Amino acid sequence: MIGVAVWRPVPADSACPRAGVFRAWALVGAAMYAVPLRVPRVFYVNSRLPPDRPGAPAGLPLHGARVRRILPAAREPENLYQARAPGSLG
Repeated sequence: MIGVAVWRPVPADSACPRAGVFRAWALVGAAMYAVPLRVPRVFYVNSRLPPDRPGAPAGLPLHGARVRRILPAAREPENLYQARAPGSLG
């Protein structure tokens, strides 16, 4: 039934106990289903200065890894670092 029925999404619930995990609800036919959504807590910082130069963003060498990615609008990355947010931010 789920594979052929029309799904009607309901807004996501952010009250999950784990950081980065949300619960989306879908109305399928007459039944409601909880669908877990995992949102990666990863972000990228593209700095003009390398981390060992004065004025560079603080903390990048300790909390991020240098990566190669394609940036939006095909911008050339200068010093691109990937950082992961901790499990709890607040």
